[in-house]
Amino acid sequence: LAKEQGKGLLVLTYMSHKGAEQTFEKALLAGYGKPKPAYKVFARCAVTWKADGAIVGATRPEKIVKGKRILKGEDAIYAPGGGVQGGSLEEAGKSGADYLIIGRSILRAENPGEAAETLRERAWKAAGSRGRAT
Repeated sequence: LAKEQGKGLLVLTYMSHKGAEQTFEKALLAGYGKPKPAYKVFARCAVTWKADGAIVGATRPEKIVKGKRILKGEDAIYAPGGGVQGGSLEEAGKSGADYLIIGRSILRAENPGEAAETLRERAWKAAGSRGRAT
């Protein structure tokens, strides 16, 4: 439906904040046999719904890896929470994040332009040949 309207769809799969596991690790019954953690159900929804991507916190590189497996390369992973929130850009990139969402590390920097450039360079190195320019 989103694509028919010229829109995109990102499925929130695992948030980056402390305590996210209280929601995203909860077992859900969702027609996949036995109960599965919510984040796995949400990642499968991204594939079923033909979403443009899934959001998985940069603070959870192990969930990025698991999400990437479920998505089977069909959807991009957007990873917020790098920098101030504690997520490692390098770990998120190596784990399979396609896009790193970085806000506060730039906004709170003494020189936001310089911070953005430094973070961009780090993100590109972390992504290697998989990197996408934005």
